[in-house]
Amino acid sequence: MSFRITDRDQLEHVAPGIRRQLEDELDKLDAFHESLANAGMVAGNSGRARNMYPEEAAGRELVKWADSTYAPAPSGQMVLIGDYLAHNANGGARTAVEAAILKGQGVRAGWPDYTLYMPRGARHGAVLELKGEDGAKPTRDQLDVLERLDRMGYAPIIAWGFEQARLELMRYLGL
Repeated sequence: MSFRITDRDQLEHVAPGIRRQLEDELDKLDAFHESLANAGMVAGNSGRARNMYPEEAAGRELVKWADSTYAPAPSGQMVLIGDYLAHNANGGARTAVEAAILKGQGVRAGWPDYTLYMPRGARHGAVLELKGEDGAKPTRDQLDVLERLDRMGYAPIIAWGFEQARLELMRYLGL
């Protein structure tokens, strides 16, 4: 069983033992982000805090939106989009050992960030490569994978930032 925690308020519905573990992990993450801010690692030229990982922030917003938005399933029943949207955790800095382990488990270069398992028309689902609004371009590997998945019946999407990703998924879903 898996679930997404997008807000600490969701922890009230989790068993006490697991809730304590999740709270500890969230506390560590908050402390890490605070230490980055205190070290000046997230301050822009204006001195205001900025997001070091714009793609991560866009992804969090996308998941939060998907977890609160309904779309029709092929049966006509309304379902939460978030129940059918999965993040493919292929990116991020890793040690050489972690990278080798993950590669052995099937991590592939260029694989899209998200898969939406909701068919529409002739498409089995949508695959989304999410970029930050900073305009980063997709890599050759990412474009190659999206092209291969397109040939297999998945709708390829590249989006810069949350709003564009949301609009593209809505367009795919016919909303």
